[in-house]
Amino acid sequence: MIEKLKENEDENMKINEELYNYKQYAVLYVDDQQGALDTFKDAFKDMFTIYTAPNAIEGYKILEEKHGEIGIVMSDQRMPGENGDKLLTRIRAQFPDILRIIVTGYSDIGAAINAINSSAIYKYICKPWNMSEVKVTLMHALQFFIIKKQADSLASERLSVLERTLYEEKVKAFGLVTTGISGHVKNSLAAMTKFINLARKKVKGEDLEPDNLNDPDYWNKITNHTVEQINKISEMFDDISLVKKEGASSFKDIVALNETVDNVCKRLKAGFAGHNMTVKNNIPVDLPLMHVDKKRFFKIFELLLKNEINFMPDGTNIVINARVSDEKINGEPLVEIEVKDDGPALPADELRAVFNPFAISKSKNKQPQCGLYLVACFFMAHHHDGDIDIKRESNKGNTFTIRLPIQPTPMSLQSIRNQFLNEVLLNDMLWQRYLARSI
Repeated sequence: MIEKLKENEDENMKINEELYNYKQYAVLYVDDQQGALDTFKDAFKDMFTIYTAPNAIEGYKILEEKHGEIGIVMSDQRMPGENGDKLLTRIRAQFPDILRIIVTGYSDIGAAINAINSSAIYKYICKPWNMSEVKVTLMHALQFFIIKKQADSLASERLSVLERTLYEEKVKAFGLVTTGISGHVKNSLAAMTKFINLARKKVKGEDLEPDNLNDPDYWNKITNHTVEQINKISEMFDDISLVKKEGASSFKDIVALNETVDNVCKRLKAGFAGHNMTVKNNIPVDLPLMHVDKKRFFKIFELLLKNEINFMPDGTNIVINARVSDEKINGEPLVEIEVKDDGPALPADELRAVFNPFAISKSKNKQPQCGLYLVACFFMAHHHDGDIDIKRESNKGNTFTIRLPIQPTPMSLQSIRNQFLNEVLLNDMLWQRYLARSI
């Protein structure tokens, strides 16, 4: 019977050794006895990644340098200077995810119990060691650490997917509403433009003498400004209307990224010149050709650069770079485009809300602007199976990063929703599997 239990235990050990990479995270052992450190390293170096330290000070230094690599800290209780329980309590405060094991003699068992009660340690090991028991303890501890890491990563991924999907649905709903009302608003704007033109003709028909007017240019100024604002609103509705996704795109248009950005810069040349801005297109001409929905693809860069004109102060310089990334999206090669400016870095609160359609920015030397252009960029990047993000540089400026596949996968909206549902269900299965595993 005992032999059978031993065979089962050995078999379980083999299975666990195959399931887990025990060298993925290291074990740090702290002990003032060099012989104990050498014995520990010789016994377990083939199965675990081992670091050793002769005292608490040296051990803490190693932990600060390599805490991302370490999963377990073992410490002897009785050491000159700082005792093991004190060291592990300090480690818990700064590195709470790392598992802590105390090594103690029977005479120090009270200190080990106190450390356990204060939740400072995961387990204690008594001297003299039973090497087989120490091995099992380390294996179980690393299993626990690895599963917890995976579970934390999975939870973060699930929240990220859910948050992203909810935001995309919000953007799509915004696009549909905007498209629905744009016709009514543009009809009203057209009526206003017609009224202004009639008013101009009426003023000319009266043949008023300039000397009889307090400000001869008043009517010209106010009507020109009004027409300019009406045209701006109408153009903005045209741009935002592209947010509405009409069925699946085949992405049959084949374009060169460098040439597309050049054409966008030419279209916005007057806007850049009016604000003394410069744009440098550093996109390599030998990048692979991209399969796109040409109209929306062009608008990604046009609206992003319009946003720079509207938000950034006069004299801002913009540099555009691109490269083929090592990453892939849905199995397709990925192009990563960076649009960097040297204007003032956006405040953290604005950075979080920059893709919000109703976000308001009050940039220096600029009128308050809302985030409609960027929310359209956000949607059209996702329309191409890509994404867009922004970060503020540490010294000055902001960087937009657009990641787009060279050849997006045509998918219907229903297929996208089904794919998301399948991913959620798969994540739930994995989540339950992690929680159900015995440690």
